Amino acid sequence: MLVNMAAVVQQNAPRRGQARPKEGTPRERSQTIVTACAISAAAGVIHAVAMVDHFDHHWLYGVFFLVVTYFQVLWAVWVYRHPGDRRALTAGTIVSVSIIAVWVVSRTVGTPVGPDAGNPESIGAMDVVATLDQLVLAGLLFTILKPAGQLARRMAWISGAPAVRLGVMLCSASLFATLLGSHSH
Repeated sequence: MLVNMAAVVQQNAPRRGQARPKEGTPRERSQTIVTACAISAAAGVIHAVAMVDHFDHHWLYGVFFLVVTYFQVLWAVWVYRHPGDRRALTAGTIVSVSIIAVWVVSRTVGTPVGPDAGNPESIGAMDVVATLDQLVLAGLLFTILKPAGQLARRMAWISGAPAVRLGVMLCSASLFATLLGSHSH
């Protein structure tokens, strides 16, 4: 028993020259981190499909979706490999909330640039699912980053096994939205 515990301690100890993780920083992938990565990748897939359509309308719209797609997919890979990187988790939260804000503006008052400036876009299945992905992702990341906060305590139900169930549901909805849904202008 002591030999096994010593092996675990030795295996988890930082190597020479390697920084010791900060207290409170997750060292391993929790169910919530894995779910957040899956949801981000699913939203990235939706945005990749939308990117193709948006390049046809205006190059700037296409570039926006290209950047969002790459960020979401590469962010998911990075956080999966580095689950304790608080800067990446913070960036993911900020980008998710920003994408939600862009979606709300584009559906209410329209985009400020491009050929369709000032004309609100219609709401489609892919749009709604991607926005739900972003909303849940931001919530998951917020509970990881600020676990002692009042909002995070109220959202505690979303971590662990419930997060996995919610993630599976959203990833499935994202897949169906990309296969069946369409983006309309």
